[in-house]
Amino acid sequence: MCRNYLLAFFFLSFFLLPQGAFAHSMCGYTLDPHEIHLEWTAFKTNQKIAVKGSFEQIHWEGRFQGARPLQMIRKLKMSLKPQSVESGSSERNQNLKDYFFGKMEDPSEITASVVQINGRDNGILKIKLQMNGKTKIIPLHWQKNEEDVFSATGTLDITDFGMAPALDTLQQACEKQHRGKDGVSKTWSEVDLSLTAHFKKVCR
Repeated sequence: MCRNYLLAFFFLSFFLLPQGAFAHSMCGYTLDPHEIHLEWTAFKTNQKIAVKGSFEQIHWEGRFQGARPLQMIRKLKMSLKPQSVESGSSERNQNLKDYFFGKMEDPSEITASVVQINGRDNGILKIKLQMNGKTKIIPLHWQKNEEDVFSATGTLDITDFGMAPALDTLQQACEKQHRGKDGVSKTWSEVDLSLTAHFKKVCR
């Protein structure tokens, strides 16, 4: 008799629980590679005027579904074509292709992969970036908001990748465009990076 009462109580409790009470065990996340965006910000003049851009040809690899977003971030890999640079100006695009990326040891590809991520809702993301025959670990500060949007930002110095000669060539080609109000022309070696990924929660 007691056993029957326990069984009846269990089934009654299950059906009377609000919908979603067990949702955490039946929900996961997906990531569309088209919803991953990488942007860069370079700087010119002593006033450090920002020039933003991206790349039109980026290939993402990894795991695009999982129980938690960070599971997918940990597996993320990227390869891009430097010649697909897009800065909002056709003239500037061509200058970057000819006088900067075109001077790389291998101008056909830049690759990156996630090597470490710590934190729960924010923390440090470390990526291994390979460019111009050099490999460096770049730390990014990341966070995820309530809308399941992951974002990470950081800064790299292109001279760390042996790109000082290319930077000088670009500076000479764009001396007039990079001259500030003080009459000094300058192209900064620091470049800011911004990575965003929009996850979609899926429940069954």
